[in-house]
Amino acid sequence: MTGTWSTGDLARAGGVTVRMLHHYDEIGLLAPSGRTASGHRRYTADDVRRLYRIRALRQLGLPLDRIAASLGSGDLRTALADQLADLDARAEHLAELRRRVRALLDTPDPAPDQLLAALEHQSLLDSYLSGRQQADLVARSAELGPEQVDALRTELLGLVAELERHQRADTPTTDPDVRRLVDRWQEIGESFHSNADAVKDRIGDLWRDHGDRLGADLARRTGRDLPAVLAYLDRARGAR
Repeated sequence: MTGTWSTGDLARAGGVTVRMLHHYDEIGLLAPSGRTASGHRRYTADDVRRLYRIRALRQLGLPLDRIAASLGSGDLRTALADQLADLDARAEHLAELRRRVRALLDTPDPAPDQLLAALEHQSLLDSYLSGRQQADLVARSAELGPEQVDALRTELLGLVAELERHQRADTPTTDPDVRRLVDRWQEIGESFHSNADAVKDRIGDLWRDHGDRLGADLARRTGRDLPAVLAYLDRARGAR
């Protein structure tokens, strides 16, 4: 077909709906180049090319407002680069989910509470951290390497034990040894999100909102009174 296309003709040829074309027109994404005397839309070859680009970008997952901005400015490469970065982050996040599922599969008949805990923790993470932020944490752990991650976790458990001892002894939070433990706790935490203040803030929000629940779960697994230790740690931080 050459010349111009009616809305129905273009919808059939382009694999879209008439309603979608009307929506694209309403939001200024694809306005027909012409109209008949009676007001019916008529699309030209340039409109067809624009529709092709819109559909191609939609298939890549770009939102309509981002497509409109990239087509309007001609800055298509930036839009594609941003989309690629987002896809990379999602891929890393999926890789981490795969690792968790593999760990459950490797556990002989995982108990329901293990499965529910995994789901609950993932739901909490999804509420506070974007897929890209979660992927950044995973990538940072990968940079450190499994041996370093295990070493830091072991050291963290040691800090918990020492902080619990001070907490039970009601040691003043200004005590030099307590200050040393708090500083090291901060250093270990920053090892996993060294250059991401937004991630650090969101994790802080997560612990502030759900610390009792998370602490109770960790207490069951470590045998330590985590909620009390974390409350003591917060007081020590505030004593700076």
